[in-house]
Amino acid sequence: MNQGNRNKIIFFASSGVLVLCAVIFFVLPFFVSADPKLPNQFVESFQSASQVSKDIVSLTAKTNDAIRAIGDLDASKDGERVFALIREAREANEKAYDQAFLLSQDLQKIAESLAGVRSQESQRIAYDAIATELALVSEFIAYTQNLQLFLDRMSALVYVDVPEQRAAVEEVIAEVNEKTEVSIN
Repeated sequence: MNQGNRNKIIFFASSGVLVLCAVIFFVLPFFVSADPKLPNQFVESFQSASQVSKDIVSLTAKTNDAIRAIGDLDASKDGERVFALIREAREANEKAYDQAFLLSQDLQKIAESLAGVRSQESQRIAYDAIATELALVSEFIAYTQNLQLFLDRMSALVYVDVPEQRAAVEEVIAEVNEKTEVSIN
């Protein structure tokens, strides 16, 4: 995997998670402080969503670090270490995937609790922010699935370095890069 493709994968993961967390950390707190009479379910769900977002950022960083380390190693000389890093990246990616589902559930609870917010303008803005957040979570879930496929194919490539395996890895990278281009534009 060349440096440019690896950097695009890492950039997409990092930027997506940062945008996702920015909404949770910076937009929704506006509503917490703007209306002191928020329903308890809103506050509890918001706090849970914030923690889950932090966990996703941490897990994504761990996955990115493992991918970066894989790219820096020569698989033919240190295949055992590459497999260990792929396993580490898979585990962190799977946990991030699970956390994304938890985050979507917390966002749903936040949306449901907005009926108790008195200001209709605040409700509308919060619903818009939550809709954006849910779209980002959906993109992140798709990304983690593609990343899992990428890691599976990388593992196969390390195990059997043949042109077909290289082509399979490049295909997944191309798909991720295409999504990156669409997301950026």
